[in-house]
Amino acid sequence: MVADSAEESIEIDLHTIKEESPQEPEITFDDDLMIDIKNDTDELLADDISDEDEFEGLSGEQAKDAHINRAPTPILHYDASSASLELGLSSGFVDELVKEFVQEAKSFHPKFDKAFSDDDLLTVQNLSIELKGASDNLRIHEISSALQTLLRCDNSTSGKKALDELYSLIDQL
Repeated sequence: MVADSAEESIEIDLHTIKEESPQEPEITFDDDLMIDIKNDTDELLADDISDEDEFEGLSGEQAKDAHINRAPTPILHYDASSASLELGLSSGFVDELVKEFVQEAKSFHPKFDKAFSDDDLLTVQNLSIELKGASDNLRIHEISSALQTLLRCDNSTSGKKALDELYSLIDQL
């Protein structure tokens, strides 16, 4: 015998849920099997978010959304000694190659910027390919991945975001 089942629905107001709530939320059930979660603490305000420049001029929900949707700064995990062992080269030589790569990549930055301002995605791809070959050879995987993202970009907006990520990683070398 199979019992009839009724669909259950849960409503949660995300604006009232707090990251660090000192009290347990109050959960109430109504007649339609709906759950209402309420918390007695004040709502998170824009003042509770760090005062970074990118949030200046935003208030309330806009500031919270901007803070939540911001991409985290990528962290580079590069081990030059492992790369030197893989390549069969001395650590000192690999370090010199990495320094040259960083110099070359930084010299490409204005070229990338100009290509994006001109909406010249072919130049962006060519510059990315040139740097990606070197980063692949040096086993700098996060930078190779960021360059692969640049190769696939189909508009300047997404490309500029990928470029920022790339240079954030390069600055960590």
